[in-house]
Amino acid sequence: MEDESTSEKKQFRHRLIQEEFRSILGSPEYKVPVDTQGVVALSAPPVKDENGTVIDEASPENKERIGFSVEVIRQIVAQKLGKNAGEITDNDILNNAPPLILNGETEQLLAMAEIAQKLGFPGEKIELIDCGKRGIGNTQTQFEAINNDPRFENFINLTFVSSDYHVPRVIRTGDKNLRSQIHFDVLPVPHDRISYNVFRVVRGEVRRIEKYSENGDIARTPIPR
Repeated sequence: MEDESTSEKKQFRHRLIQEEFRSILGSPEYKVPVDTQGVVALSAPPVKDENGTVIDEASPENKERIGFSVEVIRQIVAQKLGKNAGEITDNDILNNAPPLILNGETEQLLAMAEIAQKLGFPGEKIELIDCGKRGIGNTQTQFEAINNDPRFENFINLTFVSSDYHVPRVIRTGDKNLRSQIHFDVLPVPHDRISYNVFRVVRGEVRRIEKYSENGDIARTPIPR
């Protein structure tokens, strides 16, 4: 017979998978965050060889997260100006867009900025946040770096972009670690744009959420929105 803690863990996993992951992975539509003060692309892991050596900071997943963030910003500007997203010019972005905030490890930031600029996004609207060197930087330090950056001390509304499988953990991390004055949302990059084994990756994320919430590093349950 299962003890209470084992039963509670199974119920928690079931709710997490059925009510959060299933909804996020199956719902690519989102509301364009017109009033956001910044779109924050959270970095993804680099490409490594079979020995674990980094061979490319500009991983396909990093490209998709940044590319999706750029699309969101273009949609924001398009709604503000009453245009189609394809009609948006650099001047439209410079005068009407929230900044594209690239938040990553020290080693990743140059490559992340290059990805955005290759997509035609104006460099003047890019802000870089260093969340720490590799081995130190993680989702928690990404939020802490925003808290500690004077450029964003008056911000009260931010939009974060990450891969869809990462969203439940990002929300919990933000609820626990982002300063309370900031209201935030998290937009998922659809998994059909990023190739991964859904079952294996989601299983790993569930384990991380359990572990980090038990350690007090993230919220156990997201704040209702």
